Amino acid sequence: MAGESITITKIETVYESVQPWWDRPVYDYRPFQGLLIFKSGGIRYNMGGQEVLVEKGDILKLTSTVPYNGVRLEGAPPGFIVIDFSTVEPDEYEKFPLQSVTKGLDFDKWYGDFSALLREWQKMTPESELICRGMLYGLLGGLISASRAKGKNNDRLTHFFQEHFSDPAFTVEAAAKALFLSPSQLQRRLRIATGLSPNAYLQNLRLISAREMLLSTEDSIERIALSVGFKNQFYFSRCFKDFAGESPLSYRKTHRI
Repeated sequence: MAGESITITKIETVYESVQPWWDRPVYDYRPFQGLLIFKSGGIRYNMGGQEVLVEKGDILKLTSTVPYNGVRLEGAPPGFIVIDFSTVEPDEYEKFPLQSVTKGLDFDKWYGDFSALLREWQKMTPESELICRGMLYGLLGGLISASRAKGKNNDRLTHFFQEHFSDPAFTVEAAAKALFLSPSQLQRRLRIATGLSPNAYLQNLRLISAREMLLSTEDSIERIALSVGFKNQFYFSRCFKDFAGESPLSYRKTHRI
């Protein structure tokens, strides 16, 4: 199935770090794909215009195709193990069915797996990079399995949003009512399933769909905005610039092959 696979071409670097003064004020793309496990502290990210909160025990997916910035949270300094890698196509990792933040996992188990990969990388033998690549495939596969097992009860939530996001009249309140949930229950369950609030997840679906339409169709900006659920072209353009780092028209000119 499209989006279910990923081809890792190279492990760029693996490192462990604690950064008391971590700060990323510049909203920009990162050069590589990334997978991180947080061992301490927390960071509030803005990823493609969506707020993502990452804390100890969480595993974070960072893609090279979505700009981001962030601020550290008060308390313990952010500490993490980072795996940077490259893929054949830049958008493979973004389409890979792993949410931006995976929460609620067995920290000791997953931190041990990340640490084992780090130790292999630090050996710097001729075969280390290849072994690490195999270990990373194992991590990604394990995360998908763990997320699916943990998120079976949340599938209907994400599917409901995916089926209705293009309706301009669709709201989070209507979704909660249709799913027989209170707004607070929907908020909690969707954040566990996706790492995003309901409003952020809804907007993210609309903007991702709009980005694909900008590259694959000749539709006007106004038509695309309406097609993905935005009632106002100007509001859509502002949201899209926050999401992609440039206006819809500029994105189409820059990224269309």
